[in-house]
This record gives sequence, structure tokens and C-alpha cells, in this order.
Amino acid sequence: MKKLLFYFLILIHFTNCKEKEFISKYGCSGSNYYVRQSALGITFKDSQTLFNKYPKDSIKFGFYTKPLVYYLNNISNARTYLTYTIITTNFDNQFPQYFLSIGEIPELSAINNIKKFYLDWPNGQTDSIFADYFDVSTPYDNECCCATPLQSLLLNNKTYISKSPYDSNGIFIFED
Repeated sequence: MKKLLFYFLILIHFTNCKEKEFISKYGCSGSNYYVRQSALGITFKDSQTLFNKYPKDSIKFGFYTKPLVYYLNNISNARTYLTYTIITTNFDNQFPQYFLSIGEIPELSAINNIKKFYLDWPNGQTDSIFADYFDVSTPYDNECCCATPLQSLLLNNKTYISKSPYDSNGIFIFED
């Protein structure tokens, strides 16, 4: 019986000696801050602006769209389309209901130093996106608790009017 009690006390001792998890001044904890953001979320103040550019009846919400976002290759000046763009919904009534989730922009901006992208809308209009993400060695020491914080974001040379707290990355809302 004493042997069992001894092992039990040893077990309790080692489980209580765990190192406390580091929490930064921004509330970052655990390994979540090593993650690079995989997508940029943007929308418009009025959802009708989106539907003027991409007709609502041709959208399959939550599914990949046709290639929509590209950047110009520095060497050949050819268009290189990004892997995915999804038009999806946000059920928070305080913010616009529909938004674009555009993959690869944070990583291409931070790692490959590509900052200028283009939205090739089905209505024939082209919008420009300037997205300046940067890679950090101390990802826990910034507000997004991530490895690629956003430094600057412009749509057609205009800054976003607000950022929704939809997720840790946010959805950036533009006037038009």
C-alpha cells in the first residue's frame, strides 16, 4: 500500500511541475502564433457592390470561384492566378453578409514580397489590391498573434473602413 501511495505522490508531483504556458501582452498563447495566415478576407459595406461585380445568381456560396485574383509575374509580366477564392457568408448581422476569402495573399506578400494583386471580376472590371504582410520572428508579439501580420491593405488605393472581428484574421470592409 505504501508503494502505491509513493507512486501516486510522484505522479502528482510531476503533473504539477508543468511549465506555465507563455501568454504575451496581446493574449497570444500556445503554438497558435506560429501559424501563417492562409487567406485574406475582404468585403464591401454594401453587399450589392459585390453583386454588381460578381452576379449573385452565378455564385455558389462557400465554393471555389473561377480564377479571380492574380498577380503579374516579375519576369514575364504574365498573369499568375491564385489557387483559390471563395465567396462565402458571414452570419453576424453587424457586418456585411458576403465576403471573399482569398488564399495565398498573406504568404505571397510576406515570403515572396509580392504586394500588388488584381481582382478580375466577371463584369469585366479589374480592381487592385495592395497587401503588405510581413514575416516576423516573434509572432506572439503582435495583435494578430500570427507569423504574418498585416502592415497595409488597400483596394484601388483606398484603405478599408473597418475590420470585423469575424475571426482572428478579420474581414476587411471597404466602401466600394
